[in-house]
Amino acid sequence: MALLVILLLATFGAISAFYRMSAAQQQEMLLQQNFRFAIDTMSTDARQAMEISSPATLHQGMSMDEAVLMQLPDSWYRYGVLESGSGSSRVAELVKQRMHLVGSAYVPDGSPAQKLTEPLPLLLKSYFVYSGTKLYIMLVGRMQYMGKVHVISLVSLVYARNRGG
Repeated sequence: MALLVILLLATFGAISAFYRMSAAQQQEMLLQQNFRFAIDTMSTDARQAMEISSPATLHQGMSMDEAVLMQLPDSWYRYGVLESGSGSSRVAELVKQRMHLVGSAYVPDGSPAQKLTEPLPLLLKSYFVYSGTKLYIMLVGRMQYMGKVHVISLVSLVYARNRGG
């Protein structure tokens, strides 16, 4: 009887560990799918952009910021993370938002932002490094499973045509 109990506990423990790992892999796959879709969309837009701009210039024409502006044939667009909620209900999503020039600054034109990722209840940050015709896109997310925090990132290099700069 004792051997049967030990065998059942071991079996249930193994099955439980399998389901936890499966849930963690599904969470990581969802995060990576969101990142890949966002990178593909931004890469396509960067290749079509007439100009790419960022407010923060570092040195020798290089800029880095958490958002980037691209002038596409129809308008200027800002790509960056939009957060909503607070505390444990805080979510973040990467969006593409149409902008227009007011004075010397670009502001949203009031149209709804196009979502490039699903709302994620995880840390989501975007970083853009731009220099000449090279645009580095970095997306960083955090997921938690089995009591540990895991950081997932995806980096992509896009060659833009950069007619404006």
